[in-house]
Amino acid sequence: FAAGSLEEGDMVRDKPSLLGGLYREIEEEFGLLSAHFKSVNPYVVFSLETERHPNFNYDIHLKSDSSDIKKIFERKLLELQKVGLKPELGSIHFIDNNASSIKRELEKDHGRYRPSVAVLLDYMVAEMENGRR
Repeated sequence: FAAGSLEEGDMVRDKPSLLGGLYREIEEEFGLLSAHFKSVNPYVVFSLETERHPNFNYDIHLKSDSSDIKKIFERKLLELQKVGLKPELGSIHFIDNNASSIKRELEKDHGRYRPSVAVLLDYMVAEMENGRR
């Protein structure tokens, strides 16, 4: 899960753009460009007492499969290393997009995820189990 804050360059028509920030963060962290996206749709917004700001989450469908995404990510890591920058993410992890796989992942390694990511995954499972996703 990419995460970050809006920056000065994330503006559209002189107004802050969540999508501009999303595209920039995904490129910075994964090496993916908007051309890799099939669709990007708002999903859910929530806030946790332990965090300073709300979490704006998008449902993104990619044109590539996980092996292609992993190659793009690995190229991004090499690119950052060549210029002496430390990547924000050291690895990429894929979970099948179904309730049982997500639940298994959360039970196996819940501590792996920031609280906001765990909340989002729990929400996704509930949506899937109730037929809304």
